[in-house]
Amino acid sequence: MPKYIIFIVLSILLLLPPALNAEARAVWVLPWGINTPQKVSTLVEDAVATGQTDLFLEVRYRADALYRPNRKPDKFHNPEYRSHILNGQSFDPLEQVLQEAQPHGIKVHAWIVVLNATPVDPTLMAKNYIYSNHRDWITFDRNLTRPSASANAGHFIDPGIPEVQQHILNVVGDLLSGYPELDGLHLDYIRYPNSSLGYHPISTSRFNSHKETNPIQWNQWRILQVTSLVEKIRELSRSINPNLAFSAAVMPDPKAAATWYAQDWQDWLERDLVDFVCPMNYPTVMNKFRENSSAAEAIGFNHRIWMGLRAYNENGASLAVKPNSRNFNILDVATRVEDTRARNFAGIVLFSYDDLIKDGALAQLCSAIYAEPGLVVTLPELEFKEEEIKFAADLGVWREGNRYSLITQVPFEGIWTLEILGLEDRVLHRNRRVYLKGQNQEYWNGTLEDGTLIEPGDYFIRFFRHEDSFEYLIPATFPRLEP
Repeated sequence: MPKYIIFIVLSILLLLPPALNAEARAVWVLPWGINTPQKVSTLVEDAVATGQTDLFLEVRYRADALYRPNRKPDKFHNPEYRSHILNGQSFDPLEQVLQEAQPHGIKVHAWIVVLNATPVDPTLMAKNYIYSNHRDWITFDRNLTRPSASANAGHFIDPGIPEVQQHILNVVGDLLSGYPELDGLHLDYIRYPNSSLGYHPISTSRFNSHKETNPIQWNQWRILQVTSLVEKIRELSRSINPNLAFSAAVMPDPKAAATWYAQDWQDWLERDLVDFVCPMNYPTVMNKFRENSSAAEAIGFNHRIWMGLRAYNENGASLAVKPNSRNFNILDVATRVEDTRARNFAGIVLFSYDDLIKDGALAQLCSAIYAEPGLVVTLPELEFKEEEIKFAADLGVWREGNRYSLITQVPFEGIWTLEILGLEDRVLHRNRRVYLKGQNQEYWNGTLEDGTLIEPGDYFIRFFRHEDSFEYLIPATFPRLEP
């Protein structure tokens, strides 16, 4: 078999319009990327070298602090513990980033996880403020049971509890008062984890009292709880720092965000409750990415949308372009940048810095997507055997009336098993059939192995061939089927 020399050129980028000076270019930085002074300095050096305008630093991971609580005297009592991610160190990551990044003109946003309040690891629960002191704030489903922490990447506290909202306001007030030099406040997990949760007895009691004089549906009530918290944080942030940029990471489709997560970010933009939003548009299937972008574009706020782009692999592999790799890589990211710019969204946010720094992928990507107009950027020569050029499997789920359309991208032909996983990896549905290499489509009526219909929500799809030594685990959201 002859070998082929493949010159991978980011030619698609030559078709892009020149980037506007106002284009926001940001990265989300996970807490493990700032948990030592050296990592902070490296982050700032990388941000300067790759042309970033903004940094979103995750300084509140799970009701903890990668900053110094109660740093300055204020009226906001912040009882949360220093994060276990700092490994007992006394240094202040947020202070160091502010000191090192702002002289370069890079804006620093404090990224805080709002309602996802605990880690998953049981050994870390004892070090978590919420779990140790306010376990009663954790939300319930309609059967008054609580899902495991692993079901939603942590326990969620319920914004329908007034004390929860007040605690969040105290934390935010202390953070903003302690760091007046901050450029922005960025909210994450400002939502319910799915449509089945939010039934905390305190919230349901308040709902029943409210609807006696103000007729309201249950999901409207859930939306009201989340939006009222956004509104209060906005008011507080303006009172402390009127120049602060106020933003949120949101689910990518505005209608689905409101329906399934009680996150009505279209309303937030319409009422100026936030300055901008960052839709987390992470599908690996390009058609689904474009579908999400079109949904965001349709509401008419492109100038206040910074599109969040996937820049990670589920298996933690590098995003750099490598021979014989089937992984999602920076060429896929560059294609999404092209689409984002063609729609005139206000900015680009890459998730995440921590994934992009492996093998120099961040520098490789940014030298291309942020290149001066007319500059041709090439990636290294790669040598492949033709039959070794493959890609990762992926799957998208769409509703078509009373059935689901499942579109799979398959790296090679064979007999594949597709499993839908529920809580604790319980197999809810299994199908085994021949899939062709490339795109495959099939329909499913939503019936599980026990004869019931799948509940709308977030699941994992396990996709594998028995003869392979690996499998794919793909997150998927199943919307409610029409009757």
